[in-house]
Amino acid sequence: MKERVIRIGKFALSEKIVAIAAVVTFLLLLYPLVRLAHYAVPWYDDYNYGVYVKSFLAQEKSLSSVWQGVMYTVKTFWYAWQGTFSSVFMMSLMPAAFGEQYYEIGILYILVVFLGGCLLLTKTMAKYLLKAKWSLQLILAVLVTTTLVELMYTAQQGLYWYNAAVHYTFMHGCMFLLTAAIIKVLFAKSIPAAVVYTLFSMFLSLVCGGSNYVSCLQGMILLVSVIGLGILAKNKKAFLLLVPAVVYAIALYYNMSAPGNQRRSAYYQGYGPVKAILCSFRDAAMDLWKFSGPMTILFLLLAVPFLWNGVRKLEYRFRLPGLVSLYSFCVYASGFTSSYYAMGGEPLSRTLVAVKYTFQVLLFVNEAYWLGWLAQKLKKKEKEAGGLKYYWGYFAAFAAGVMICFCLEPNQAGSYSSYGAFFYLRTAQAGQHHQEYMERIETIKNGGANVGVKPYTVRPWFTTAGELSADPNAEPNRSMAAFYWKESVYLLQE
Repeated sequence: MKERVIRIGKFALSEKIVAIAAVVTFLLLLYPLVRLAHYAVPWYDDYNYGVYVKSFLAQEKSLSSVWQGVMYTVKTFWYAWQGTFSSVFMMSLMPAAFGEQYYEIGILYILVVFLGGCLLLTKTMAKYLLKAKWSLQLILAVLVTTTLVELMYTAQQGLYWYNAAVHYTFMHGCMFLLTAAIIKVLFAKSIPAAVVYTLFSMFLSLVCGGSNYVSCLQGMILLVSVIGLGILAKNKKAFLLLVPAVVYAIALYYNMSAPGNQRRSAYYQGYGPVKAILCSFRDAAMDLWKFSGPMTILFLLLAVPFLWNGVRKLEYRFRLPGLVSLYSFCVYASGFTSSYYAMGGEPLSRTLVAVKYTFQVLLFVNEAYWLGWLAQKLKKKEKEAGGLKYYWGYFAAFAAGVMICFCLEPNQAGSYSSYGAFFYLRTAQAGQHHQEYMERIETIKNGGANVGVKPYTVRPWFTTAGELSADPNAEPNRSMAAFYWKESVYLLQE
């Protein structure tokens, strides 16, 4: 019996089989997220930023009208409210401006760009930095991306509310794409390929430089860091990256120097730079467990054999791992700085969505670096850094750990994105809320200048960012009224 247990326990899966299983699992987890997008509804700032495109389209249904509406929105907000021009560009394209039935397309587009950015960044790092085979590249890409999506800080702000998600999740996806592109520049096998990646990096630098202050600041830090490392490694292609760096700096300048930033600052009392940085480090330390927790640790443990097999054969010496971790902590902490500097307070939920994305990616990067350091230490002691097999028992233990964490989690739907989406679909809350939303829209369109609407009877957390007020002068009410060309919209009292 003992021999039989040992033989079964040592059954190992090939790397290709694991890769296929990882992709299939990933697609299954994505299904409820994609399905729930159909039931997402606009809210508040969606109307504020989409109203001009809708108004221009009402005059003439053409691409030129869309462009005019977009540029009018970008210019208006740049002068009157904020300098994040690339984010405002995307916000103005709020899909419901073209018809309420198109809102889900925006959610899906955000998801595709973010997933593409995370998958490509992880695969690129695995290919060029770990020298991994395609199967290992795919496994790591799926593993990291699954972690970010499933453990999203809040799926409501991070995915299903277009205005918030396009400002942070979409732009962070662009930052991931930029990082992947600049790595490809350094490792390009030919000058033409390097030039193509440089051009792509220039476009993404423009996008990221005009995005939210978490993504644009961290993107600039990573771009400068990669250039510096490339120069230290005597890689001449690193000088090509000076061009996107200049584009990034110009975009960031226009972002931060916008007249609208001064107008917006009148509503907030920001901290000085020193105090903002100190508060950022404090919050970064305090939120370490909130951004990780048992489930994140399980994903990190799952990654151990894959990362170990990637780093153990590398000749790179993995010097000063503590310094790498300190640098990573500083990059992560920079995500809190803009909120304290600009608004004098803790970051909003939508901001923390982006901060957590960066934190999670850096966890895997540091795990790989420390494992590489350990492998080199073993080599110096003339001990073989052997490869790890992918035993089925290891994955069974991971699955058991996931189930335990899931059962012990008091807020299962809110903590795990796919389950949350499945929960709101299975309980029909999402469908009922969406039907009530469509009925509300019909009431508004067919009503007079002043329209009263019934309150929602069900408000699923993922797809409901807020509710209207009985006061027609409340800002969300005025936003919706302006979008539908009404004098006022208000909530009927029961």
